[in-house]
Amino acid sequence: MVQPTEKKNATPKNSLFFRMMQWIAKKIVKEPEFVWKTDQPDEPAIFVCNHTKIYAPTCLFLYRKEWRMWSNNFFLNKKSCKEHLLNKVLANRSCWLRGLGKMLVPLIVYVYRHIDPIPVYRDQRVVTTFNEAIRTLQEGRHEVIFPERTEGEFRYIYEFNRGFAMMGPLYYKRTGKLLRYYPVYCCQDHERFIVGDSISYDPSLPAKEEPERICRYLENAIRALADAEGPHKVVVYG
Repeated sequence: MVQPTEKKNATPKNSLFFRMMQWIAKKIVKEPEFVWKTDQPDEPAIFVCNHTKIYAPTCLFLYRKEWRMWSNNFFLNKKSCKEHLLNKVLANRSCWLRGLGKMLVPLIVYVYRHIDPIPVYRDQRVVTTFNEAIRTLQEGRHEVIFPERTEGEFRYIYEFNRGFAMMGPLYYKRTGKLLRYYPVYCCQDHERFIVGDSISYDPSLPAKEEPERICRYLENAIRALADAEGPHKVVVYG
């Protein structure tokens, strides 16, 4: 089976070129403020954040490397990355922009392989996603996910995909520990990430109903964090 991060094809993480890219990125994107409105976790947890466009993922990779990201698997392979860009991201864009997208595919894949995300699959390979996520937590690392859909009602965030919340029962079954999820609002306008009170998986409740309970809490908590920021420009995912 191909490894989830396709490490056999990955460029070494200590490559000089990638280190230079990070250095340049930090000159362009300064370190944001991280505001904790709750106690910081002493056990590995999942941080659930609004996506913005690329600001939130970029900041969290540059300045919170201990938080391993979940990311679409498309970006780890040149063929799937090209198909995703042309058929989804750039489907209705101009010819020159689609042409630029094609040219950038190798660079995008190069960057994502260095980031080494937890690859998100939405087919029978989803078990790979969960196994990699559980292994990462067992290694003591936090994880961050941007689970917004790109459709439906919008108030600061779109409704979340529910699949990631199945990590609760899976992690509990594997380790006997209660996994905690922390709501995070990225306010790009104020250059701040605000972390709110967490919610944990509850094994006494029906496992099939837990994803809905957890996601509804996180959605409402992130909106409350955004409300508390006062007037600001909201950056929409998609």
